[in-house]
Amino acid sequence: MDAYRDAVGSVPIARSGDYTLYLAGRTLTYLREPCVITDDPRFFLHVFPVDAADLPPNRMQHGFTNHDFPFWDHIVKMVGGWCMIVRELPDYRIASIQTGQFEKDVVHWSVDFDIPAERGN
Repeated sequence: MDAYRDAVGSVPIARSGDYTLYLAGRTLTYLREPCVITDDPRFFLHVFPVDAADLPPNRMQHGFTNHDFPFWDHIVKMVGGWCMIVRELPDYRIASIQTGQFEKDVVHWSVDFDIPAERGN
């Protein structure tokens, strides 16, 4: 699978919880080993633009676009015990990303990272 090879062939951009995160162009990949199939909590994915004018009007007050998603709708189980989730990012220059997993008011894990300007976002 190309997305898997692309992810593991690069340096992780972040690690938190049970996941290692990779960024390749406009694709954020979450990898987990071992893959444990449970009722995993929802993911939050908040993408902060370099220029707030790139946000839709209804997101300007928040300062980011919200791309939350459920585990079960985006998981691809891999051979060898890996779980992989691939998310396409918005088509604007990205300053930073905040992601993790939550249930109701409980955050299970969270990571924030800046996107280096040299990545060409």
